[in-house]
Amino acid sequence: AKTVVAPLDRLKILIQVSDTAKFTVKEGSKRLRETVATDGVLGLWRGNSATILRVLPYAGLHYMTHEYFEQRLLAQEGGQRL
Repeated sequence: AKTVVAPLDRLKILIQVSDTAKFTVKEGSKRLRETVATDGVLGLWRGNSATILRVLPYAGLHYMTHEYFEQRLLAQEGGQRL
């Protein structure tokens, strides 16, 4: 999901660091066109690998602890799924 919305996240960051006081759809589309013109289409995903590297350990830890505690709780409840 993060990779799918990466271009919008990149646009958000570009707007946040710009000197434009107010976001408009026109300004957003202009920024997207500028990014594609200067960096190519793949430029829309610049920085995505850092985001994935940040999210991956969290997601793995979350999944692992969920499975661990689910098994422990099921053992306490006599094996019935909650």
